[in-house]
Amino acid sequence: MSLNRWLVLAGLTMIAVPAAAQSSGTNGSHDRRAEESDSVFLEAFPDALIHRGAALFQAGDFAGAQAAWEEYMERVPKSSDAAHVRLLIEEAFVRQYPAALAYQGIYLFHGAFIAEALEAWERYLELAEPDADAGALGRVIAEVRGFQDRAQRVRPQDRDRLIRAVLRALPDTPTGDNGSHEWEVDSERSLAWWQVEPHLDQLWATTCPEDPTWSAGDGRDAFGRPWVQRAKNPGIPLFPRHTVRAVCGGGVAGQLVATDTVQWRDAAGEIVVRADRLVSGLRMRDAFIQRVILASRTYPEIRFDIEDVAAIQAGDTLRADMRGTFELRGVRRAVVVPIEAWRDAGGLRLKARFSIPLEDLILEYGVSELALPTYFATPDGEQLHMGVDVVLRPTRRTTTAARR
Repeated sequence: MSLNRWLVLAGLTMIAVPAAAQSSGTNGSHDRRAEESDSVFLEAFPDALIHRGAALFQAGDFAGAQAAWEEYMERVPKSSDAAHVRLLIEEAFVRQYPAALAYQGIYLFHGAFIAEALEAWERYLELAEPDADAGALGRVIAEVRGFQDRAQRVRPQDRDRLIRAVLRALPDTPTGDNGSHEWEVDSERSLAWWQVEPHLDQLWATTCPEDPTWSAGDGRDAFGRPWVQRAKNPGIPLFPRHTVRAVCGGGVAGQLVATDTVQWRDAAGEIVVRADRLVSGLRMRDAFIQRVILASRTYPEIRFDIEDVAAIQAGDTLRADMRGTFELRGVRRAVVVPIEAWRDAGGLRLKARFSIPLEDLILEYGVSELALPTYFATPDGEQLHMGVDVVLRPTRRTTTAARR
């Protein structure tokens, strides 16, 4: 079914969504009853979220439409309509951030996917912001199409020249050393986690226990969804989230700055995790880990200071190695962390994960050798895995270069 066919569903929205969900009463109890009624209705008729998203899209509320469709995917991930709804989510995203198409084209062009790059840039021209230089981008497209028509390989110097031309054509895009892009971590949509392997059915934690995909392990006294052991390939982390939700409450902060948003080699910044926000679901265990293992009163932050990015593989999902300094309990160590980044949740979503031998907590980070086995059995041969799943959004402080 075409995108336009799906958006015609907006006309049915007022039928599909219950009156309680449409009301906007000011009385608190009335609002709660309306919210509960809406939730019950959507549990029975999740397709109403497709209609709701279509109505919001037609009204120009692209962020609201994206949220409605993402909620539908969360409720019915194996729906026969899933492929179409993913296209709707993609469309809502690019309506909010049309420049994402231009950057997608750059990544594809850099990877020699010429036809796909042209398609992304031409789609961007359809949605281009008023202050974009459409004429300049059109000339780039014409030159690249010439290479394609002649079946001619694009030389590296031509590729880099054309990429710079695309960047100059975009609104508020820095070039050279005169400006920078800045992003900040969206704390409500970002989380950090740790997991010991073997996990003994209980040794993992998160800063976002509110996320519906997460569950505490055995011995829990909170977050009570039953823990079901997976027979094969339990995964690290055990509970990767599929849909980003604004429920995480501020356990992760940070920023990223770069002038080169193609190669990203000059990217620098920091990701900071509040140690006291890492919870496993058992208060007694968490209290011990906070006090003795993490020493969170003395060292409230776990940090990763980003120095540069290397081994970059561009594409829809960017893969690279992020180099910097990891700090735990006041001890700083150089690390190289593999990352994946792609556009999601109205921003740039970044996942990173690395591991250390559990015994390094004793040998390198100053944890008492008597304290560690209390909850982690014997540390010999065990691994401590740590990671983040963060959403980065452009800040208002971003500086820009004058267009040449």
